[in-house]
Amino acid sequence: MGAGIDGVIPVVAELGLARASSNGGNRASAEAEAAPGVWLQDTAEARASLRDYAYEASAATLAFSLDVIEAAYGRPPAYSYFNGCSNGGRNAYIAAERLGAKFDGIAAGCEGMSLGGQVARWLAVSNTAGTEAGLSAEQYHAAYLAAVEACDPLDGSQDGVVSDPAACHFRPASLGCGVSDAATCLTPPQVATLDMLYSDMTGSDGEVIYSAYPPADFGKWIDLQAALGGGYAWIATDAPDWALSAERRRAFEPGRDHYRIETGLLRAGFGHDRIAVADWVAAGGKLISWHAVGDGLVSANDHVRNFRNMLATAADLRAARGNPAPVSDSAAFFAIPGGDHGPMFGPSEPELVSALIRWVETGAAPDGLEAIVAGVPRIVRPYGPAMP
Repeated sequence: MGAGIDGVIPVVAELGLARASSNGGNRASAEAEAAPGVWLQDTAEARASLRDYAYEASAATLAFSLDVIEAAYGRPPAYSYFNGCSNGGRNAYIAAERLGAKFDGIAAGCEGMSLGGQVARWLAVSNTAGTEAGLSAEQYHAAYLAAVEACDPLDGSQDGVVSDPAACHFRPASLGCGVSDAATCLTPPQVATLDMLYSDMTGSDGEVIYSAYPPADFGKWIDLQAALGGGYAWIATDAPDWALSAERRRAFEPGRDHYRIETGLLRAGFGHDRIAVADWVAAGGKLISWHAVGDGLVSANDHVRNFRNMLATAADLRAARGNPAPVSDSAAFFAIPGGDHGPMFGPSEPELVSALIRWVETGAAPDGLEAIVAGVPRIVRPYGPAMP
């Protein structure tokens, strides 16, 4: 007796899609296939594995999917879409850059479109680990709860999330020992660390390298930030001590090291060419970008900044081509209150994907998405300030 179908994921059952997914080249659990220690070996297999993770996995998955669809249905799909979050969000923007002609619509979430800036921030945070400036996970959690308590009421609703981070002016100094008698009070160096997270990182010329985080619970991500920052810096510079030496990471200087890391990641195919993303948007591709405001791994503010810069470039490209249409007819950003690093639209994100499909196939731009906020469905409107 043949095996039956136990179930169909919602995005397929509800929308009737042919859906393919991949691990994005992330085979870290497969021995001798893909992990930083393998990628940086000087072998053809290691270089191929690195390219898979950087960008080739998406191209391979797409080619395989199109072959299967055509074999099954006798024709290629009428429309194609890409949806990803975190490294999948990075892959979504990479798809717009490298495979844009193959996709009608792309949804990119919880990744900021500036991996070099992200690595710079991760390295700066990891500088504090094991020093007097480092916070414990309990201290980070207590600081987040204090920020929510201070800023939750600003939108007129007491729902346990910060809905308007721009209006939240919480100051970590209020948690300093001598000011606060809590067991999780912060020493002056620890206050400085939290202030750093809530502030923009700038280079020696004053240019913003990475935007401040909104209030978030950073504690659960501290170890991963060091691992990711060191690993990506290793890939970018071919210097393994970034990953292997806490002392090397503590010596990170944005003005000295950021540019080399940024350009190295671009050369390796990991980083983003935002002009290429803008070109895809300017040509009419439909992009839904989104981010949970409470993400403690990747700053939602930095994603907004890079999205706005990309849109400004797309607007310039359209104007140069004589197209007067605003680029807001092709790209929208959703900042979702609360949450953390990960999906915010429920299992397999049918709401997000269906909104993208409607936009591409009927021209109906998304004026709201139903996201899960503090465990409750809520309609979130497109983020609008200063969008071209």
